[in-house]
Parts: sequence; C-alpha cells; structure tokens
Amino acid sequence: MISPPSAPNIFEKFGKLSLLALGSASLLMAGATHARDAMLRNACNTAGSTNPTSFLFSDLVEGDTFQCQDKAYTIGDPAALLAASADGVLTFEWTAFPPQTSPGEFVNDLFSLTVDFVPNLSAGSVVNPSNPVSGSFSYQLDTDFPYALRDVGLDSNVGAVLPTPPNPLPPYNTLVTKEVRRAPFGSSILTLESPNGANTGQLALGSLTTVYVTDTWTVQGGNVIKDFTNTFSQSFGGAPPEGVPGPLPILGAGAAFGFSRRLRRRIRLTNGMGLNRAA
Repeated sequence: MISPPSAPNIFEKFGKLSLLALGSASLLMAGATHARDAMLRNACNTAGSTNPTSFLFSDLVEGDTFQCQDKAYTIGDPAALLAASADGVLTFEWTAFPPQTSPGEFVNDLFSLTVDFVPNLSAGSVVNPSNPVSGSFSYQLDTDFPYALRDVGLDSNVGAVLPTPPNPLPPYNTLVTKEVRRAPFGSSILTLESPNGANTGQLALGSLTTVYVTDTWTVQGGNVIKDFTNTFSQSFGGAPPEGVPGPLPILGAGAAFGFSRRLRRRIRLTNGMGLNRAA
C-alpha cells in the first residue's frame, strides 16, 4: 500500500499551498488509497456470450467485488489462496443459454467462479502422506431482485488419482467441499463435496438473493488439485428489497379498484351538488 507523504514534507515542497488545498489533497489521497484496498471490478461483461475474465490471486484484497451481469461476488480474505498458489487465478464466466424472453433475463444462464492453482496444488510425495495440504476461500454472492439463486454445483479438476495413502483420513486423495450459508457465520444450509474430481451436478438451493460460500480443499501426498469451479443458476423469485412494495393479491387489487370507483362516484356527486347550489 502506498502511504500518503508526511505533512512536513508537503509543506517543505509546497509551502505556498493553503490549508484548504492541502486538506482537499489529503482527502483525495485517502480516497485513492481506499479504492486501491478494495475495488469494484467488471467481470464477464460481453452480453450474450461466454467471456471468461481472470484475476491473479496476488491482485486480490479482501472486500473486492466482481460484477458479472446481475451477479456480484465479494471475496473474503485471500490469504489461503496466496499461501497455496501466489500465481493462481480467479476466473469468472457467464454462459448464456436460450431461450431468453427479453434482453437482461438470465434465468437459463450459468454463472461460474473457478479457482485455478498455478502451479497445480500438490501435497508432495506419496511416500510421506501424513501432512495433507488444506485451505479455504470464502465469498458472498448477491443477485438482483426479481431474480433468486435457484441451484448450485461444484466440480474439481485433479491429476492422476493415486492409491489412497495409508493414513487415518477418509478414503480420498483430493477433496473440495462447498458450504452455503444464509449469513456469514450461520450454519450451513447446503454442503457439496467433490472427491477425486467428481462433479456434484446442480443441486436445488431455494429462492435466495444472497448466499455466503466457503470452499475448502484438501489434497493428500502424491496427489494434485488443478482447479475447482462453483456454478450457479437463477430463476424469478425472492422477496423485493426493503421499501419496494410487492404486487397486490388478486382480491386486494379488486377491492382497491372497487374503492377507487366508489371514490370517483362520490367526487362527481359532490361536484354536482356544488354546481346546483351555485345555480
């Protein structure tokens, strides 16, 4: 992070600057530093096509938000990603599938987030499998009303699967787990597992507009994880944002229409009586 120059140095170099100008410069510097700490970035921004966009692990900071059409991914602390693979990349992809009844409707589309380890994540030699390599990565995913997240999936890409190492861990060589929550520290409402590169397929999530996801990986000695991918699709649904009224129920709409008609009739009668009085 670039620190603002100290006040004495500024006065030495720009002694004729007013305090007002100095204050304005300080505010601009603070804003630039904040923007550098966490950024809103545009990802997969080509309408109607597949357009993967990748970002280096080393370029990520906590709080970065990546906008992908109507999706917003806000990442948590990337420290585990950097520890596992400082040259890895985070890739966002939007795949549009027909039919789309009008522009901007993404109900048939697939949104994906891929964590790609560069070089591949390995736990070392199979002859020393007692220290598996593990880590986790978290993010928040938001979609805009009137859409809601419909289902989620998980897939991992691994190297050659070697015989299970002789240790007390469960019988897998690589495992990626995805936990989905309604709140950052709440209990998991859905857990998906991708052992040895298995694809979970798409599992129903429900009608949520915000989810919190934690991906965890474990690779045992002699095995390799190349990458893993989270996928999402959506449907119409979800509650409207606070302050936005929902549609009236049929009975309520009819009652409102009847009340409005009676109100107009009363106004006409009142106006008529006023005219008669005037006459």
